[in-house]
Amino acid sequence: MTPQELFELALSYYNGTDNIPQDYLKAYGLFLEAAEEGHVGAQSYLGRMLSMGEGVEKNYDKAVKWLKLAAEAGDADAQNRLGVRYEYGQGVNQDYTEAARMFKLSAEQGHAKAQVNLAEFYKDGIGVEQDYNKAFNLLQIAAEQSAPLAYFYLGVFYLNGYGISIDYDQAYKWFLLAADDGNPDALHNIAYMYRNGLGREVDTEEAITWYKRAAEKGD
Repeated sequence: MTPQELFELALSYYNGTDNIPQDYLKAYGLFLEAAEEGHVGAQSYLGRMLSMGEGVEKNYDKAVKWLKLAAEAGDADAQNRLGVRYEYGQGVNQDYTEAARMFKLSAEQGHAKAQVNLAEFYKDGIGVEQDYNKAFNLLQIAAEQSAPLAYFYLGVFYLNGYGISIDYDQAYKWFLLAADDGNPDALHNIAYMYRNGLGREVDTEEAITWYKRAAEKGD
């Protein structure tokens, strides 16, 4: 089988199909075969599976090996995942500057999660100079791709006026979208807005309802 055929079969086992039951272990073996023959997508998936412990024991050192190969070849998902490894020092020495560089490479290819990760860095000045405008623009782009975490952070920006005017209606709108995806912090912030009358009428009972929903989600 060619590396591409191995990769496609591995994907079938990874995701499961009508005819092929999901089997991470088989998927891993096939991805490994394809990756060793230089298939970039397979290298990226190996990095993902080893990072998350899908079908194999979690191993950040091995994950980084494959993520670096795929990232150097331009794979956006691998670049984002490698950025996360650098951010938390998993399998590599912690390096916020390198994390930011990886997030930027991935974000420039339209990777929504990388756009959110890079926006967080710009918001807090981690690995890059703090820049609320860049962060906000990245979040808007990610939100257009329906990234739930981008919804939450847009709400945070509007609630606090980070580089923009405070707009409680916009904050509520974005928190509500994030809450629909089950984000506990968004649920908590909606409760906070009702409790303090931020863009809403003060409504203690409504606030309690949202606080309870947040608690159910673990916040």
